[in-house]
Amino acid sequence: MATKRYLSPTEHNNILRTSPHRYKGWLIEAVTLEVELNDGSRHQLIGYHSINEENVQALSGGVLAEFNREGFLAPMFMALASMANIQHLVALKNESLAMEAGQ
Repeated sequence: MATKRYLSPTEHNNILRTSPHRYKGWLIEAVTLEVELNDGSRHQLIGYHSINEENVQALSGGVLAEFNREGFLAPMFMALASMANIQHLVALKNESLAMEAGQ
């Protein structure tokens, strides 16, 4: 079993300068999700962050390989894939509201 080692502040700062973290402001962006349900209600989800898919597509193979080595590639693509579930979740909420209205 591997022992967990914590980074010193200097090591942490070096990682931030030399790893995929340097792309944070370019790849990660604040988003506000605006959802209108079938009952006419509107909702805003504020304070969330997402991955900018266009910027991910612009990354070079070398940068993607670096992300993979550092363990960021899979979570990044999982975050992108999870955005596709938003419409499904809205549809489920609409179904739930329709069932409640029918009772």
